[in-house]
Amino acid sequence: MKTLAVCALSLFFGLLLGGYLGHRYAVHRRAQRADQATQAGEKTVRENAARAIRAIELIGAGERQEAVQLLAKPIAHYYYLYGKNAESGPRQRLAGMIEQLLKTNSLVAAEMTNAMPNFQIPGQGP
Repeated sequence: MKTLAVCALSLFFGLLLGGYLGHRYAVHRRAQRADQATQAGEKTVRENAARAIRAIELIGAGERQEAVQLLAKPIAHYYYLYGKNAESGPRQRLAGMIEQLLKTNSLVAAEMTNAMPNFQIPGQGP
């Protein structure tokens, strides 16, 4: 009887300790993943800011063509990955803005075509 009580008590404390350690590990991993996501988001924002600064510098220096080249590649990349199959919401709105820009600005359309070799301008044949 005494052995059974000791085994039951040991099992109880083992389960309690395992549950506590498992919970602490899960909390630690969740915090770690959140930190990684924040860093990835910051990197994207930082890259966009650097690109925008460079474009403003180019426009200020009168180098409009170079500024368009700098900005056309990420636009084409986004449209190629997400915009062509946009069904609704923000993706569809941004895809519409990109398509409108392509229709009204031949310089941007040409640069986007150069930026993505397989890129097809919406409304135009292959």
